[in-house]
Amino acid sequence: MSPALEGHLAKYRTLVPALALIDHLAEGGNGGVGKEALLRALATAEYLETHARRLYGATDTIDIIAAEALLAHIRRGALKDGFTAREVHQSGWSKLTDRDHVQRGLDLLAELDHLAAVTEKSNYGGRPKVSYRINPVIGGRP
Repeated sequence: MSPALEGHLAKYRTLVPALALIDHLAEGGNGGVGKEALLRALATAEYLETHARRLYGATDTIDIIAAEALLAHIRRGALKDGFTAREVHQSGWSKLTDRDHVQRGLDLLAELDHLAAVTEKSNYGGRPKVSYRINPVIGGRP
């Protein structure tokens, strides 16, 4: 499960009781929330989860495709320690032509500890430079 989807579903811990309470009050209930209201809230959460999984799955696919393409170039030796997203994008490789897709693939690989992002401050007050260090195990080196 992706961290984004996991974070989304973690919010259901408060969503389900809130939905149950709203349902209970909308039905004119008094006192504690009844079993029926809770069951309806759980059914609603299950329905919402199917949509969330589809939505997050679509974005995850882009991340995974870009990450796999990056790994292929790393393993072939086309990318060396210290490479940047700009270098990847300018190479014009298949599945890595969109800047956003490149960044999403890099972010996923960094999240999985295949890469480490290193930020260097500019000497001239400009934007910091982010380069990527390759995990030696992933790069095919001992």
